[in-house]
Amino acid sequence: AHAAPAHAAPAHAAPVVIFIPGGPGQTSMEASLSYPAEFAVVRTDPRGMGCNFSPNLPDEALSTKEIAGDIRAIVREIASSGRPYILHGISHGTMAATMAAAIQDEAPSPLATVLEGTVGRPFAGDEYLEGYLREWRSLKARLPQATLKL
Repeated sequence: AHAAPAHAAPAHAAPVVIFIPGGPGQTSMEASLSYPAEFAVVRTDPRGMGCNFSPNLPDEALSTKEIAGDIRAIVREIASSGRPYILHGISHGTMAATMAAAIQDEAPSPLATVLEGTVGRPFAGDEYLEGYLREWRSLKARLPQATLKL
């Protein structure tokens, strides 16, 4: 019989989700996330942003390739516990997630790579505000005049 390494997680262990925000320049610490309760989540902030802010980083240290390498360091740490992992990138984070998933090292490949973004034409001008403005005008028309003077 073959025994699993002492540090290996049980075969039924829920995965760890590594969340990679968009931007470039977004932070994940404030993002509203909804994964199954049994999943562990690692929120990442790219170099130079959020909890990783530093005004002294040179531009070459802020590339998507460097960020993918940082994510891969997280992957190696998770892999040492034997837990499976999922990469979840949004917007620009899909590039870093794709690059991190493609890096070949001692860590296993992700259980899944989730790439969340938008496909379609870009908004023209202030078009992205139209829905908000339509709702605001509708609500504003129903508010008491005294409220509008605050």
